[in-house]
Amino acid sequence: MKFTLQYNGVLVSNQQRRQRVENKRTIRLAIDPLLRTLWAQNRQLRWIGAHEGKLTRLRSASWNGHALKIDPLKGGMDGPLIRSPFPYVRLGGLTYIMLVNQLDRWRCDLSIQLLVPERVGTQGDLDNRLKTLYDGLQPPQNLDQVGIGGDAPEDGLIFCLVEDDSMIRNRNVEVESLLGPIPANIQMKDKRNYVSAIIRVTLADSNGGPIRVAGVP
Repeated sequence: MKFTLQYNGVLVSNQQRRQRVENKRTIRLAIDPLLRTLWAQNRQLRWIGAHEGKLTRLRSASWNGHALKIDPLKGGMDGPLIRSPFPYVRLGGLTYIMLVNQLDRWRCDLSIQLLVPERVGTQGDLDNRLKTLYDGLQPPQNLDQVGIGGDAPEDGLIFCLVEDDSMIRNRNVEVESLLGPIPANIQMKDKRNYVSAIIRVTLADSNGGPIRVAGVP
C-alpha cells in the first residue's frame, strides 16, 4: 500500500521543550484528516468502519510507560472481528487509532521531501526537527505529551500513522529550498521554522508482501 501525507506548518527542534509538545499536537491534527480519508477509501480499512466512529472492530489498549498494552479480548465481541489488528488508546479526552502497530506488524517505509525557506544548519539540527515530525505521526504516551490548542475533531478520534516511530523501518529524507511564499498566518518568529513536508508512505506485511487486514471478507 502506498499513499502520501503532507504537513505544511512550523516544525521546531525536539530540543525546544516549550514548543515541541504543541507542535506535535499540531502535526497530529494536520495528519488526521488525511488518514481518515485513507481509512474511508481503502477497501480493507473501510470495512473496519473506524472512519465512521465505530470502535467495535478495534482493540482497546492503554499505555504502560512507553509500551502499549493491548487489553484482553472480551466476550460478546463481533465474532471473527476480534482478529482486527488495530488498537486504540484514550488519553486526555481523545481517542488515538494506530494504523501500523504491534498487532499487524506491518513494515513502514517513509520517503520525505522537506521544503524549507532557508538552509538547515547542521545534520543535528535537521535530525532534531525530524524527531518532532516523527513523534507527530504517533499518539502521545502520557498526558504531558497531549498538548493543547487547535481544533480537535468533533468525534474525538485522532488517526495516527504508527504506534511508535521505532516501527518506521526505512527513512529517506531529501531537503530542498521552498520557492513559494510562506503563508501569511505564520508569525514572523516562526517563519524560519516553517516547512512543507511531503511524506510518501509504503506499507507491506512482515514478509514484504501486500498487506491484508485479518477478518476482511
